[in-house]
Amino acid sequence: MKKACCRVAPIPGETKTWQYITLTKRIYLIDCPGIVHDEHQTDTEKVLKSVVRAEKVPDPSQYIGAILERVERKNIQDVYGIGEWEDADAFLKQLCAKTGKLLRGGEPDFNNVSKQIIVDWQRGNLPYFTKPPRSEEEEKLEDERIGLVDSAVKNPLERAEEETKLTDAQKLILAQVKAPDSESNSMLLN
Repeated sequence: MKKACCRVAPIPGETKTWQYITLTKRIYLIDCPGIVHDEHQTDTEKVLKSVVRAEKVPDPSQYIGAILERVERKNIQDVYGIGEWEDADAFLKQLCAKTGKLLRGGEPDFNNVSKQIIVDWQRGNLPYFTKPPRSEEEEKLEDERIGLVDSAVKNPLERAEEETKLTDAQKLILAQVKAPDSESNSMLLN
C-alpha cells in the first residue's frame, strides 16, 4: 500500500473504532482497539508496555529507573548524550540541565523530562530487545542436535590439509601455528 488508509500509533488510545482496510477483493485487514493487559500487572509493567499514555501517568519519574535498567547504557548515552550517572535521579538532573528544562529557582523539572523519556520508550526511540523464551521442547531439540555431532568428522581446514601436498617450509609454518613453542619459533627465525 502506498497511501495512508487508517490512523495508527504506538501509543494507547489512538484507535477508537474498528477500521477495515481492503487488501484484495476477499482479504480485509481489521485494525481494532486492543490494549489487553493483565489485571495483576504492576504500574511499572503497565507503563513500560504502553498501556497508559505518558501524559496521564501521575508520577512519571518513578518509572525512569526501570527504563534505565532495561536499556543498554550505550543506547541511552547515544540518544540523550549523558555520559555517566549513578541512579535515575542523577540521570534526570543531568538531562534537565542539558535540555534546559528547569523550574523557577533552577530546580530540575523531573515531571516533564520523565514524561519525555517515557514517550521515547513507548515510541521505540530507546532501543530495547529481548530474546523470545524457548520452550522445553526447543531446549531438548537443541541438546539432541549438539549430541549428534560426530567427533570423527573433520573440520574443513583439517580436510584441506590432508588433501593438499605441502612443502617442508609450509609444514613447518603450519606446525608452528598449531603448537607454538620456543623451538619452532627459533627454527623459523634461522
